[in-house]
Amino acid sequence: MGGDPNIEVHQDFVQVYDLPDPRPYYRALKPADYRMPGVVADFIVGNASVLSEAFAQPRPRLLDFACGFGAAAALIRHGLTCTQLFEYYDQQVEAGIGDDAAFFAGHQRSGPSFEIGGLDIAANAIGYARNCGLIDQAFDDDTLSAAPGPGLAAYLAETALIYEAGATLDVLMPALLNLLDAATGAPSPWLLYSPRFDVDDRTFISELRTRDYLVEIVNREPIHYRRSLGAKERTAHEAAIRKLGRDPVLGFDGDYLILDMKFARPRSAVDAYPLSRFPFSG
Repeated sequence: MGGDPNIEVHQDFVQVYDLPDPRPYYRALKPADYRMPGVVADFIVGNASVLSEAFAQPRPRLLDFACGFGAAAALIRHGLTCTQLFEYYDQQVEAGIGDDAAFFAGHQRSGPSFEIGGLDIAANAIGYARNCGLIDQAFDDDTLSAAPGPGLAAYLAETALIYEAGATLDVLMPALLNLLDAATGAPSPWLLYSPRFDVDDRTFISELRTRDYLVEIVNREPIHYRRSLGAKERTAHEAAIRKLGRDPVLGFDGDYLILDMKFARPRSAVDAYPLSRFPFSG
């Protein structure tokens, strides 16, 4: 098939991303050893006390941007690993949403608790996450095209952290800016995002600076995002990195796509809570 191989790979996943049942999605990703939801969850849970202190919230409020079926929220809330999540969906071929909700209810994290809102325009996926109890509130606002509606804006007013764990950031970074602009509460929310090396976030960082946000890299070593989905994706990924004037070797460690996790916060928060206060082992 001709055309842009990156688009072809994207279209393959559109077919399984917004379904009533998440099993086709998880089975498609299992061979890729998809790790990002676990990396994000570990960082958030490991730094719950700092979030609680900074925002005076015993139960920090989170917004899971482009949450899909709620993978990251499931790990944050229920203490599961990515491996356990993929194994569950791979083995429970006949389970329904009631069975899934019962599975998650039986795995409650004993550590910190969070209020989690999910944002995604994929109605089936976010509906599943809400019905399984992975998120507390579901928002389907298209924040790429317009400002958040009243419900989401009210939620943002008291949000401590907006995070993403695998969003299509080359397209969706303007949507993140719209969220920050709509968050009128004080203090302003923090943002955790992880652009792959084929994504140019320099304009995004410049836009954040105009809002007095500073961006820091959390990890010391590149994070293993997942394995490449095949030759088409690898070729497209290398070409996109090369187009940015970067060495394509930077985007991979063996078969794995790698990236940096970035932490954007208002300058006052960076001064009050330096990055050294945030342990991270990813």
